Formats: sequence, C-alpha cells, structure tokens
Amino acid sequence: MSRALRTSGLTDVITTREDKDNPFLANVPPVPTLTEAMHLTEAHRSDDTTGWSVHERIVHHAADVHITDATRASILINIIGQVRSSYRDRDLRTQAYRDHAIRAQHFLHGSRGRHARTLPIRFAVAPRAKPRGIVVATPIAMGRKQLVDRIMLSIGDEPKVVRVTTATGFTEYLQLPALRATWPLDGKLPGLAQGIIGAFDAAFHTAYAYSTHTPLFRERDILPAICALGVASNLGLLVVERINIQDTGTGAADSTWNALAQFTRLTGIPVLCLPTPGAAAVSLSRLPGARADLTAGGLIEIAPAHGPYEAHWIAMCNAIFDTTVRLAGIPSMPAGLPDTAYELTLGYPGLLAKVLTAVALHLVALKTPAFSAEVLTKYGMRALKLDQPHIDAIRIIRQGGKFTSSSLIRYGDWLSFSQLAPTHVMPELQ
Repeated sequence: MSRALRTSGLTDVITTREDKDNPFLANVPPVPTLTEAMHLTEAHRSDDTTGWSVHERIVHHAADVHITDATRASILINIIGQVRSSYRDRDLRTQAYRDHAIRAQHFLHGSRGRHARTLPIRFAVAPRAKPRGIVVATPIAMGRKQLVDRIMLSIGDEPKVVRVTTATGFTEYLQLPALRATWPLDGKLPGLAQGIIGAFDAAFHTAYAYSTHTPLFRERDILPAICALGVASNLGLLVVERINIQDTGTGAADSTWNALAQFTRLTGIPVLCLPTPGAAAVSLSRLPGARADLTAGGLIEIAPAHGPYEAHWIAMCNAIFDTTVRLAGIPSMPAGLPDTAYELTLGYPGLLAKVLTAVALHLVALKTPAFSAEVLTKYGMRALKLDQPHIDAIRIIRQGGKFTSSSLIRYGDWLSFSQLAPTHVMPELQ
C-alpha cells in the first residue's frame, strides 16, 4: 500500500478562527442564493485556444457548454445544503463521533492477526446518521456530465487536512469534499466497489483497491469498506453518475442500489445519483427501502424542452452556435435555427451539440459561409444516423402512438417519467 489514508503527505492545513464553528464547514461553500447558483451552474468553455486550428476549437468548445435554469440551480442549492447539514451532524469535536472516526481508521489500518479479515464484515451506524440521498433523473443527451462538472467545481474534490481543537489539544483529520464515481457495468456491486475505492485511491494516492483482489475480500465486505473510507476521509458528497437502463436492468443492480442506500443511511454522507428516468422507474422504483434512502434529500427530474419556443432551448441554441457554427464564419444565429434544430433533435442538448458541430466542421472543410435550414437538416441528419431510430421512436411516443412496455424500456433512457407512466409506477417528484 503506497500510503495510508492519514494526514501525512498533505499540507494546506486549515485552522478554525472560532472553536464554536465546525471546522469542516470552512471547506464547504455557503448555501447559494438562486441567482448565485444559476451563475455557478452555467458553463461556457473559456480555455485559451491560441494557436489551435478552427477544427480543434469547434470540437473542444461544443462538448462543455451547459446552460442552466432554475431547476438545475436548485439542485446545487439542495446538494450544498445537504453537505453542510451532514457535516454538522458529523462533528469531530464531539466525543461520540470522534470515537466513531477512530474505529473507522482502525478498520482500515489497525493490526490484524494472521487469520483476521482484510476489512470488517460489519460497520456501525454513525452517531446522528440519517439518509441523505438525492436522485436527479435526467435522460441521456441532456448534459448530465456537464452538470456534475459544475457541482464538483463548486464543492471541490481536493483533499484537505483540517485541525480540530479538543479539550486536550488538537488533532488533524482528512477531509475530502466530494468524490465522483460511475455506475458499474451490468450494475454489479463489485464493479461499484472498484470504482469508488479506486476514486479514493486517486484522490489520496493510496492503494486500497489492491485489498479487494485478495481471497479474503468478499462481496459482503464491500459496504463496510466503503463506509470506513467515507468516514475516515470525512467525505462530504458521493456522486454516482452514468446510471442507464441497460446497466440497471439485471438483478445484480438491486444489490448496488441497496449498498448505496445503506451507505448514506449508515454514515449520514449525502449520495447524489444521476439515473435516467428509465433506470429510476424500471430498477430503483422496485426497491422501496433503497428508494426511500436515496431520495430522502430529494427527487428531481430534468426533462427535454417541450418545444422550440422555450427560453432554455433558445439559449442553448445560441450558446452552442457561438462555439461551433460562428467559428466557421457565420456571424449570428439565424432566427429559424431553434425550430429546425428542435425538429431534428426533439430538444436534447447533446444531440444539438452533435448536429451543430457536424455542420460547422462541414462549413470549415468546404471553406464556405453558406448556411441555411437545408444545410442544417442535411448534415444534421448525417450526424444523427445512429440516434435516428431513438429519435423516431420518441417522436411516435410523444404523438401518442401505440407502444408496449418493452418498447418503453428499450427507449427508457430518453424518456421522461410522464412518458413511462402508462406502464410503470412513477415516483413522486419534489
């Protein structure tokens, strides 16, 4: 093991000015106002691209545009509020939680006999722990990655060393504000363990993942191991993203959902899950216990634009146009572009970025500034060839066409809760 999850090797020590304040809150931003959250969740690529070709600039910029709205901003407000509330309950100035943190360190680094297990089979419930799960249900091609990027940027993902004053002096503890992991392939719990433990190793330059490859480490040890790491690192937020219907449609996913639910229940650490509505409806909705824990902090849905007239869609068209087609020599967005683009993409920003990028690269290759609705449609449809069956199916479903339960599951990653409602029990939204 290259380095234990302890304070050695880290600088950036933070000392609280007032002992009455919880020292971990100094590294978490205050809960923003709606206006502040709107600013924090907005993203336009601003890297210095001096010396880059036009092709490189078009491809580089388009993928990271994120236009916010009140729903997206409220997600950040909710998350920061949950993180701050969790740190107030996990106060290391209290003897009870300090003892709990020491036990977590002992689980990870304590001496072991020859026949002892590598990690504990059981892990105690933290003092004052309560579930703080948050589910943001978002179809694919709706900017899930960009939203998580903004959340991580706002909260931070760099480990700190925090000095906690006690009656006998002070002690230094680690704090990791946020950790990001992806849902495992096929939804299997060992894959989740590898992803989360590997993310801890990347953050702290440790090698805990090696312990999971020994014959002594079994699936029943996964949850205690993750809990111990979360407590020992004083983790603020666990983010699990890219949760799609294909990887949640097997029985193996039940154990993974339940492990995440038990993690937040046992530790009190907030867990943000980003499934598609299809993954949430088909998989998570069948697990009442896990669903209750993972939505205890909120269930929010982000849906595609309902039409080309919506302000958010028009703002997205403007922003992506400026990072793609404008670089190809077209000075301003034509007034009819939102309508034509909506007809092509049905309001999915990820598809919009794909279409406008393809059109811009075509214009640059031909060295012509000629741009029209016909050009947008022709080269946009070429860029969407792999997506076209899904777009056609979504169009039929929106128009009230006939469909079966299996069809809804097949296209569930693209659909909203309301579109899935005819064949699946839907959760209640906040």
